[in-house]
Amino acid sequence: MTGWVSMEGGYETTRSPKIISNTIKWLKQSRTIISLLSKGYQSGATLVYKLTDQHILIDKPKDWPGTKMRVRVVFRSETKVWMHFISTVLATSKNGLKCTRPKELFMLQRRNHYRVTLPRNSVASFTCDHALYKLGCKDLSAGGTLLVSKKHPGIGDVTRIKNIILTIPSEDTVPDVTNGILTLYIEEGDILRQTIQSAPIKLFCVGVRFYCSATEEEKILRYVRQRELEVLRKGIAD
Repeated sequence: MTGWVSMEGGYETTRSPKIISNTIKWLKQSRTIISLLSKGYQSGATLVYKLTDQHILIDKPKDWPGTKMRVRVVFRSETKVWMHFISTVLATSKNGLKCTRPKELFMLQRRNHYRVTLPRNSVASFTCDHALYKLGCKDLSAGGTLLVSKKHPGIGDVTRIKNIILTIPSEDTVPDVTNGILTLYIEEGDILRQTIQSAPIKLFCVGVRFYCSATEEEKILRYVRQRELEVLRKGIAD
């Protein structure tokens, strides 16, 4: 692999030794802030301070929980796009972590609105032609959402929908959560498409574009940022 390849989850990936090496060197030379994520752990801001042919040396976070573990090293590129790689902490010293150099690098695709997959049992309700609909909610961005149903939703060809309410199961640490549920309200939206997904199970899918106020958009963005970090943490095995 010599360049970037698209993958599921909104990422592009590369195994190019040249791209990976240049990125790691840039992290050190620019003193770009990085964060280390693992299951149940997220470090504060830290830095890459030394490189060898085989290893990366990272300033040890003050709350570092252990010695050997796999971590996801997360940072923003020069163009402010989120990137990350997987590394293993081989040893710790008083001030540093000795980590393996990565063999693969991941970058978020350059979309106007980054989407996150939502927890199970996330639901959207809305009105259309004075009728009330309630569908499952698969993913979310500030620009819109993908709704799913095992049965035909029966919406018809009308595109404008109103009074969109999203209810998302969330941890109490997430901003704006009440009793384990985050509620997001969007006044209006458009149905852009209706499709059928046949595998692995048959689902009726409805793509919705939001017309958000500044306040609504900011609340969605706060959740999207929090959910992104949550998904990253869960993606790492100890």
